[in-house]
Amino acid sequence: MRQRGVEGTSRLRIFLDARGTPRKVELAGSSGHGELDAVARSWVLEHWTFSPARRGAVAVASTVVVQVRFVID
Repeated sequence: MRQRGVEGTSRLRIFLDARGTPRKVELAGSSGHGELDAVARSWVLEHWTFSPARRGAVAVASTVVVQVRFVID
């Protein structure tokens, strides 16, 4: 994809457990390239962690929407 000059932004809806670990990732908006969307989804599931949401002092499951941008430098 890099050699072809493909860029784009994938919007992902990430479902987090109470520890901030991604448990499910859905595509909320496509980059226009299925391969980029798949890489973004896989990378988030395998490599990202978040600070957990809290309700008072208690960590709770939550959902967040993020953008993953693919830009060639």
